[in-house]
Amino acid sequence: MPVDVKAILSAAEPEPVFGEDVMALSRIAQSNRTYKRAQQLREKQEYDTFAIAQGAEVAGSVNFMDSVADIDLSIAEIAKMSSANKGNNLVQASLTKLRGGLEETKQLASGRNASIESLNTLSDDVYQLQENRAKGGIYNEGAVTELIKNAKNFVNSNAHYLDANLRKDYESKIDDLVKTRNVYNMIDFYDKDHEEKGIQFQADASQPDYLTSIQQGLL
Repeated sequence: MPVDVKAILSAAEPEPVFGEDVMALSRIAQSNRTYKRAQQLREKQEYDTFAIAQGAEVAGSVNFMDSVADIDLSIAEIAKMSSANKGNNLVQASLTKLRGGLEETKQLASGRNASIESLNTLSDDVYQLQENRAKGGIYNEGAVTELIKNAKNFVNSNAHYLDANLRKDYESKIDDLVKTRNVYNMIDFYDKDHEEKGIQFQADASQPDYLTSIQQGLL
């Protein structure tokens, strides 16, 4: 009787631990796990993108022209969002950066407000000088010179807080002060007697304090 080698080898081949049906189910389960992980990752990415966009919208709702109180509200809102996203490093990093930008904006707003107040004070000082002179008060050249000096120093040291229009207002006020000083100096040159009304001047053209009729009218 011949030996059936194929049958012997087939009998010796080990049976698989798992059948094909089990392996098919295992592949399906693995595929489901992979899909769920991908879905979770996609949902997290979408959430992170939305949270960062929300933060950017809050931060972008104010600028240095707004009140400090409004900027503080935005900072508080960013802080709430940051607290709600503890452990989310990506969102936390973005919100921290946005909050830092808002703090800088708050500093600029504070500086700008201080500059506006300083400009108002300067305007009041100039007005008071003019009022005092109009009422017969004594003009103090040193006081005006000091105002000009202080105003120029303020503009130079606070330039980063001044937008173009605010800086222009300051420079205009400084120009007014310079003109005021120049005009008053000219008046003092001609008006020797402060107790007598009117300006005293020479009718003789050879005299240094001579004024033409046009100059008299302008003065």
